[in-house]
Formats: sequence, C-alpha cells, structure tokens
Amino acid sequence: MCLPAARSIRTEVQQFIKLMNRIPAVTKGSLTLVSQPSLTGIASTDISHQGLSGTTQWHNAVRNRAAVTHSRPKTIEGVPIAADTGLRSISFFKSQYGPPTTPCLVRWQNGLFLPAAGTARDATERAHAAEELTIALLKRFTAQNRNVSINVNPNNYAPKLFAETAEAEATGITMKDFKAAIDRLLLQGIIENKEFHPPGKTKGVIHYRLVLKETTT
Repeated sequence: MCLPAARSIRTEVQQFIKLMNRIPAVTKGSLTLVSQPSLTGIASTDISHQGLSGTTQWHNAVRNRAAVTHSRPKTIEGVPIAADTGLRSISFFKSQYGPPTTPCLVRWQNGLFLPAAGTARDATERAHAAEELTIALLKRFTAQNRNVSINVNPNNYAPKLFAETAEAEATGITMKDFKAAIDRLLLQGIIENKEFHPPGKTKGVIHYRLVLKETTT
C-alpha cells in the first residue's frame, strides 16, 4: 500500500494503523505500508525519526519498520558516478517480533530485489558452510589419525590444513573462515581441545588435539 502523504496528527495515524490491522487479521497475512521520507527524515540520525515523514507515530504504532536507501559510491578514484547500479541498503529501525539485525544490501535484478554478495545473509550462510565442513574434515582427520591443533605455530595447524583440502578449494572456504568456525564450535561445545599423550613423546609434556566432543545418549 502506498500512502500519498504522511499525516502529522498522531491520533489520526494511530486510528489509521488500527484500521489497517484488520486486513492481516482477516487474511492471516501481513501488510506493508510504503511512504516517502521527508528531507528531515533522510537527514535525521535518530532511530525513531530516520526515514520518516510526519509524526513519529508512524514509528511507534507499527511492529516493524525499515528504510531503503541508495547504497552506491559517489565516486571511483575521484571520478563522479551518475549511473544507478541497482544496489540498495535496507536498514531496520524497529523489529518487535525478531532479534536486532544489521543492514543488508540488495540489488535490483529482473524486477526483484535480491541479496547482494557480502550481505549479512551471505555472511551467515558462509559461516554455516564453514562450520559444517570443519566438522566433516575433523571427523575424517581423526579417523586417519591425523591430529590437528588450534595453535598457530605447529605444522598441524587445523585452519591451514583444512583450507588445503579439495573440499575447501571447491567451496571457497578460506583459512580465516575455518579459524572463525573453530572458535565458534569450541564456544558451543561441539568440538574440544582435548589433552592426549602421543607415543614416543617426552613424558610430562602436555599435548592437545582438536576432536569432536563426545556426547552421551
């Protein structure tokens, strides 16, 4: 729904929103209101004012609010850019039914705004893929009696060895991705840095290796 103009009377805005709430109540769906921000709303840095036109009741009366803005460089190497690349930034100023979220980038393609590479969604999917591959490789290395370490100096540094596998090269998962994935998996208790005593090594010297944490059923 597109509003021709945003009203500045708080009570009327509240009444309007209550009437609009009847639509999703009947359809069991959701309703999106689209408005054009004022110059003041564009320039504002206040979360309850940014991207608004008129009263802040437009922010208070709804459960979620976001603003779409151009997200493209004004210049490249000092040369002004006039062309629109289709890139937009979506900033979320309110989300009562979900966790706080960071702005994301989308690009206009064939009539749709699609996630652009490097967005929060893209980063989340990459992190999840790195965690899954870390677990799979750790299982294989353990089965092959290849101990890996989280210490940077040893020649069995896990992120480096994992990044050299064919699976990592095929998926584009880097050593940095594996390092971050291992840190998260350790924090979650999915893997652990376990003490072990390799045969033939000096007694009294403590050694550690990364292993999947044993679970009891």
